[in-house]
Amino acid sequence: MYEKKARMNQELYITRKRKWYDANPNADISIDEWSAFVKMDPEMRLDNSSTVMLENGESYTYNNPGTAVWLNAVGKQPALTFDFISGNIVIKNPSAAAIAKIKHAAFKLGASVQSSDGDILFTESLPHNDYSLTDHATIEKAGFAKRIWWRLQNSLFTASGK
Repeated sequence: MYEKKARMNQELYITRKRKWYDANPNADISIDEWSAFVKMDPEMRLDNSSTVMLENGESYTYNNPGTAVWLNAVGKQPALTFDFISGNIVIKNPSAAAIAKIKHAAFKLGASVQSSDGDILFTESLPHNDYSLTDHATIEKAGFAKRIWWRLQNSLFTASGK
């Protein structure tokens, strides 16, 4: 695991790409994976729209498929928006509590957390190929360690020809 302190008042990116801004569709988080993660997380809600405040004080809402809201914002903080953009999840100005949620989502998606400069702030050593949301229910029910043991055991028997 690698972790670097994130600054608040910045954009963070949950991504599988080497740098979040790279054009690598093979490393994209798919909208189906993201939607499945959000639907399985009781602290999140899929809104599929975003609202921005305009300079004149009015708000403008637009369709944005994959946009989700974290409902457990702490204290008087508004719900935090997770925008799905170009195979990445973008979070603006997260609180310290929100950063923990962002790291959790990145881990579940087999991704890293990067700053707007592309610096890696958090990554787990678990590659995307070894963890996909299709295994999510199995991992949640059986436990992560049991699932990894099964993979190890399976690969040992396969390698030995049994």
